[in-house]
Amino acid sequence: MHFSLASQYNHVTDRYEKKKLHQRWSQIGSHLVQRDLYSAFLLMNSDTNLQQTNQDLCNKTFPTFLELHHQHIEDLKQVKKTFPFSMGIKQIK
Repeated sequence: MHFSLASQYNHVTDRYEKKKLHQRWSQIGSHLVQRDLYSAFLLMNSDTNLQQTNQDLCNKTFPTFLELHHQHIEDLKQVKKTFPFSMGIKQIK
């Protein structure tokens, strides 16, 4: 996976899933995650030249990522300020 494709890769299905730019959330397994945070997760679990994602490492670290992801989103929802639409925070219900 090249870093420019990070937002399209799904480590659960091991497939690339093209998304429209306005889609700020990704369905990963049974979880809905913010696309940019998930891209960072994938890059964190890639080789040093960012060309290949380690799917086994993703599977191992995904539960921790989810916990931190959900906590971060909850923290952002508590902040009394407007976020850029590109973050997709307004789409949280």
